Formats: sequence, C-alpha cells, structure tokens
Amino acid sequence: MGTGVVANPRLRRTPVLFGPVQAVAVILLLLVALSASLTMLVSQAAHYAGLREEPAGTATGLPSSTNGGQKEPRSSSPSPSTPSSDASDAPTAAPSSSLASPSASPTSTLVDINTADETQLDALPGIGPALARRIVEYRASHGRFSSVDQLLEVSGIGEKTLAKLRPLVTAS
Repeated sequence: MGTGVVANPRLRRTPVLFGPVQAVAVILLLLVALSASLTMLVSQAAHYAGLREEPAGTATGLPSSTNGGQKEPRSSSPSPSTPSSDASDAPTAAPSSSLASPSASPTSTLVDINTADETQLDALPGIGPALARRIVEYRASHGRFSSVDQLLEVSGIGEKTLAKLRPLVTAS
C-alpha cells in the first residue's frame, strides 16, 4: 500500500507574481531610471569641467581682474582659424597674468576676514551663509584673526576649505 501522502498540485508549481507585460514594464522603467541617472552624471561632469576651466574667482562672484570683475567683451574679429590679410587682427589669446594664477591677483581683491561682513564671506568658495555667520560670531567673541590659519578654529572649516580660501583672504 502507499504512505497515504498525496502531493498537492498547487504546491508543485512556482507561482507567477506578474506576467510578461508587467516584466517588460519594469524593465523599461529601470532603463528610464538608469538613463536619467547617466544623463545627470554626464551633466555634472561637464559642469565640473567647466568650473575647473574658469579663471580664479569667476565662479564665486569675486573680481578676477583689475577691471572691477566685469567680463571682457568678446570681440567681433574673425576667429584665429579664419585667414586675415590685415596685420592689426593679430590674435590676442595670451591670458593675463592675473588670470593665470590666483597668487598673482592684486591684493585689493583679497577679502579681509577681520572686516568682511557675512555677505562678503558668503561669496567665497566653500563658505555658505551659516559658515559666514559662524566666522563673524567667532570674530566677535575671540577678537581679530591673527592669521588666515586661525580660520581652522571656526567650526565647519577644515584643511580643504582653508586651502581654497588661502589665496582669496587675508588677515590684516
């Protein structure tokens, strides 16, 4: 005779949670999410590359040259690849020394951390409104900064932020 155990046909079959149409819909949804993610990644990379190519100070709103921070007008002269018979249209592509390196900028563009208000400090890279407020509060409670390195004592400023700020600020 037998053991008396009869297998239930429902238990042998794997249950299907969704059909092929739903599976295709899920795959398409995942592909859209992936493409959106990749699009944002490429956009951010292009934006980051553009920031790295800008002259020092232009991304922060600080003046980058002696003309008061105004952008130089683009000339309507032909591009260097266009042949020109006039000698006065010589290309002037050499960058000025104040744009080439942040250390060559005139001292008048440096922000004095002992006299700057919150809006001036907020314009610096890596400094937001909250950190600018903390710098002003630190200065009010501890007195004038004796050096730029003393900014490390302000909560929220680390070595990386200080490295960004060093060429842009002074403590006089």
